[in-house]
Amino acid sequence: MPSTTDKTVVLTEGNWDAWESYVEDTCLSSGQLAWKCLEGSGWTEPVVSTTSPTDFERKEHLEWEKSQNAAKGIIRSSISEPNKRLIKGMTAFDAYAALKAAHNLSTGDCQYQLLQTFASIHQTHKENLPEYLSRSQIARDHLLTALPSTTTAADLLSIIVAFFSLQNLEDTKENQSLRDTLQRTTNISEATLETVHRKEQTLRTTNAIVAKQESAKRVKVVNAAASREDSNSNSNNNNNNNNN
Repeated sequence: MPSTTDKTVVLTEGNWDAWESYVEDTCLSSGQLAWKCLEGSGWTEPVVSTTSPTDFERKEHLEWEKSQNAAKGIIRSSISEPNKRLIKGMTAFDAYAALKAAHNLSTGDCQYQLLQTFASIHQTHKENLPEYLSRSQIARDHLLTALPSTTTAADLLSIIVAFFSLQNLEDTKENQSLRDTLQRTTNISEATLETVHRKEQTLRTTNAIVAKQESAKRVKVVNAAASREDSNSNSNNNNNNNNN
């Protein structure tokens, strides 16, 4: 396992690209086939016969084990404790994929999706209680890895308030557009939401007033046209009566 030095890039919120490059470079220079365990679809564990394993099978499996350990060591030496809990028990490839899923997203979008996952966890039919709790804990660790290391309890509560304020909006086209826009912001917070909501509500109120004025104009035009038609009709009736 490489030692942590000043050159180590630790995976944090917003630096996935830099960390990915660091892991690739370190794997390639490790002397093992560590990067082969992570790139593409990963390196499938070689099959070793249980009855009469050959020297080639043993050698290939040993090389796979060494490369797995090297890759996992490089990953674990450059991630935080919540990330380590997140990938516990995984192969190098699965660990890398889990970290990518948690970090290779824009911050706001990532947080929103992870909170959606967390909020939607329910015990399934015949699922035992420890398994249900474990899924909740995994979702928690996913969320923790997507938060800046400086996040305070107040910050987290602010994010939760913002999330449920968006999640529980009335299901309308306008609100869906607003939700989609906010998901792409760098930081979905209560303060951000307050500002956006005020601007959005002002815009909606203005649009409603304009729409009402336009509707009133249209009604006025229709009424004027109807009045002229009635006037013409009355005039024609009077002319007919005079002729009679």
